[in-house]
Amino acid sequence: MKVKITSRAAAFARLILPGALLIAFFVCRAVFAAGEGETGVSHSFFGLIKAGGLIGLVIFALSLWGGAEAIRLFLTLRRENISPSGLVDEIQRAADAGAFHQIPEICGRYPSFLASVLLGGFRNAAEGWGPTEKGLEESLESESARLYRKTDFLSLVGSIAPMLGLLGTVLGMLSAFGELAVSEGLGRFANLAQGIYLALVTTVDGLVAAIPALALCAFFNHRIAELVSDAAQTAESLTLPLKEYLQAGPKAAAKNAAPLPPEPPRVRV
Repeated sequence: MKVKITSRAAAFARLILPGALLIAFFVCRAVFAAGEGETGVSHSFFGLIKAGGLIGLVIFALSLWGGAEAIRLFLTLRRENISPSGLVDEIQRAADAGAFHQIPEICGRYPSFLASVLLGGFRNAAEGWGPTEKGLEESLESESARLYRKTDFLSLVGSIAPMLGLLGTVLGMLSAFGELAVSEGLGRFANLAQGIYLALVTTVDGLVAAIPALALCAFFNHRIAELVSDAAQTAESLTLPLKEYLQAGPKAAAKNAAPLPPEPPRVRV
C-alpha cells in the first residue's frame, strides 16, 4: 500500500505540478504585458524578470520547471520508495526458511530499487554464488546510474541559466552602446545608464535561477548516494543466507532455482 501511495504522489508531481507552474508562467507573462507602458526602474522580483525581456522569461520558465522537478524528487526519493520495509521483511522470512524460489514473486509485489537489484542477482542463482554476486553488483550499478540521471535537469538549469543571462547582458550592452552612438545631448548618458542596467538584469536572473538549481542538485545527489548505500547494505544482508546455500550446494541450488521474469520491476522515480 505504501508503494502505491508513493507512485500516486510521483504521478501527481510529474503531471499536475508542471502544468500548474506553466499556468503561473503565462499568468505572469500577461501581467508583464499589461504593464509594458510603465516607465522607470523597478527593483521588484517580477520587475527584474520583466526587465530581462525574452531571455529573462526563458530563464524564469527554466526555474519554474526546475522547481517542479525538485518537488517531484522530494516526493519520490524516500527510503520507503527505494527499499520498501514490506519487501525487506518478506524476503528475510523467506531467506531464513530457505524458500529462495519465492524471491522473484516477493520482489514482483514490491516494485522498487531494491527489488530490481535482488532480481538482477537472483537471475544467476542457478550458476552459483559468483555469477549471482556479479549480477547483484551490475544491477546495483545500473539502477544507481538511473537514479542519478533524475537530477540531470537541475544540473542543466544550473549550467544554462547563467549562460543565458550572460547572453542577455551582451545583447543588452550592444543595444545600449548602439543607442549611445546615435544619440545627442546630455540624455545620451542617462539612456546609456538605463541600458546597462537592463542588460545586467539578465545576469542577475540567470544567477538567481542557477544557484538554487545547483544547490538542489547537490542535495539530491547526496540523498541518492545515501539511499543507494543503505539499499546495498540491505541487499548484502538479505542475500547472506542465499550465499551460504549456494556455496554449500550449488547443484541443489541449480535444481531448485525458479525461473525469473525477463525484466525486473522498476520503481518510477
